[in-house]
Amino acid sequence: DEMVVGVREGVESDSNKHNQADFVLWFTKSKFEDQELKWESPWGLGYPGWHIECSCISMKHCGEYLDIHCGGVDNIFPHHTNEIAQSEAYLGHKWCNYWVHCEHLNDKNGKMSKSSGDFLTVSLLEEKGYNPLSYRLMCLQSHYRKQLVFTYENLDNAEKAYKKLKQKTLSLDNDGVMDADAFDKYNKEFISYINDDMNTSSSLTVLYDVLKDDSLNDATKKALVESFDKVLSLDLLKQEEIKVDDELIKFVEKQIELRLEAKKNKDFLTADKIRDELSEKGIILKDTKEGTTWSKKEVIMKFNLFKKKNINQMEMDEKRLMLKEVYDELKVKGNLSNYSLLEKIASNYDEYMLKKVSDIVLQDNKELLSLIKEAISENVNLYDLRYFSNLNDKLKK
Repeated sequence: DEMVVGVREGVESDSNKHNQADFVLWFTKSKFEDQELKWESPWGLGYPGWHIECSCISMKHCGEYLDIHCGGVDNIFPHHTNEIAQSEAYLGHKWCNYWVHCEHLNDKNGKMSKSSGDFLTVSLLEEKGYNPLSYRLMCLQSHYRKQLVFTYENLDNAEKAYKKLKQKTLSLDNDGVMDADAFDKYNKEFISYINDDMNTSSSLTVLYDVLKDDSLNDATKKALVESFDKVLSLDLLKQEEIKVDDELIKFVEKQIELRLEAKKNKDFLTADKIRDELSEKGIILKDTKEGTTWSKKEVIMKFNLFKKKNINQMEMDEKRLMLKEVYDELKVKGNLSNYSLLEKIASNYDEYMLKKVSDIVLQDNKELLSLIKEAISENVNLYDLRYFSNLNDKLKK
């Protein structure tokens, strides 16, 4: 009796109702002059009410029993209460076990809404160059029943955190045997937070604890990340899609033609050389009955910082000598296009030599050089060849 009517944004009071708590199942008369979707029914030409639409769609696709039903806090009344009333009246049994209501996403002016014209969409974020999964990480860092304030500064921080997280997870290999006891310990801790009203913030803390735990081998860490990501859905072990530009396509197709010509002339040495040079650039050729196909592999190099306490001086001197040879070759070539040299650096790396290499490669771009040195100082342990080109493109803009 004390309920206030028509306070929700966009909801108007209907004076024709006998009881203001009543709701319409089927409209035969629309308040919209341009109502186009209408169907014949036992109750006349019309269309379903908002609440009945949701009940029918969910029953058609999910059946008579729902485990979890989600929605915003502003859907609790009247939408969800009316859904329950009509669904359970029709079914004759309990319809849904759990109702999960999320708080609003706000900007500095308050709640975002379509009517205000200030409405955030994933498509808009993508147009601005953001990875939607960075936004997802930002949301997971907060509890779903707490209001979240959106700013692009917060999203920038989430994007940076997501990239660092992916660098760490993609650097994991399959070395070693998974430690079942350690896996169970961390997995149970992760699940306990999810069971605590979906405490995703604390669940993320468990993920970071796993990645920082030096007592775990990579195989165990990777198994845990894979398990956690079934819930987090951050694609933590998924390699990024590799974009191939028109210039590269023309270059590779030309090389394939030259290789085919060499094979026809029985010049197999030249044919093998072309294949090997393409392989060094990450281009994999595959000969089939229909012809030669190619693909571009994503080359990710894991750089392990030297730990002096674990390497005696003789071993370190030998590694530095080998690195100096790589350094000298790079100095002559003046770039990082030779993949074989990169692989040498990847397997025998120390911070000093990477800085030396960076000085040569980026000597004409001091701003970019400073960014890379900053990454080195943060102990980045995974390098992607695209790291250089992406930063370069960003600076050009």
